[in-house]
Amino acid sequence: TFAMNFSVTIPLFAKQVLLLEETGYGFLMSATGIGALAGALAMAALSRGGPRNVYIYVFPIIVGALLVGTGLSGHAIAAAVILAVISFFYMIFMSSVNTTLQSGATDEFRGRVVSVYSLVVSGSTPLGNLFAGAVSERFGARAGFTICGALIVVLLLALLALQKRKTEPET
Repeated sequence: TFAMNFSVTIPLFAKQVLLLEETGYGFLMSATGIGALAGALAMAALSRGGPRNVYIYVFPIIVGALLVGTGLSGHAIAAAVILAVISFFYMIFMSSVNTTLQSGATDEFRGRVVSVYSLVVSGSTPLGNLFAGAVSERFGARAGFTICGALIVVLLLALLALQKRKTEPET
C-alpha cells in the first residue's frame, strides 16, 4: 500500500524537489525499471533454495528506509540510485511472497489464494496512491516518500514484534 506509489510521488518529486523536466522524470522512472529487472534476474538466480524469510520480513523494511532516503535526497543521481535499489528489493520481496503463498497452498486452493493475493496487491495500490498524493499535496513532494517509507518501517517492526511475542513460550 505505501511502497510503490511511484506514479504519484516521482513526478512531483522530480519537478518540485529535483527541478527536473520530463527527461529527468524519465531518467528516474528508468532507474526503477532497471532496479526491478535486476531484482527479477537476481531472484531467478537465487530461487534454487526457495524463498527465504529475510526476503519477506527484512526487505520491506529496507524498502521503507530507502523511501525515507529518497525523500531526503536532493540530487537526481542519488535519487535514481535509491529508486533502483528500492525496485530491486521490492521485486525480490514480491516474488518471494507470491512463491511462498503458492507453495503453501494445496492444489485445490492455489487459484483462489493467487486471486486473493492479486486482489490485495492490485486493490491496495490505488489506496496507497491516494494516500501518497494527499500527503504530497498537503506537505510537499518530499513528504510523500518520507511518510510512506516511515509508515512501512514502523508498521512492519510492530508486526514483527507482535509475531515474535506470539511465538515466544510463556513463562
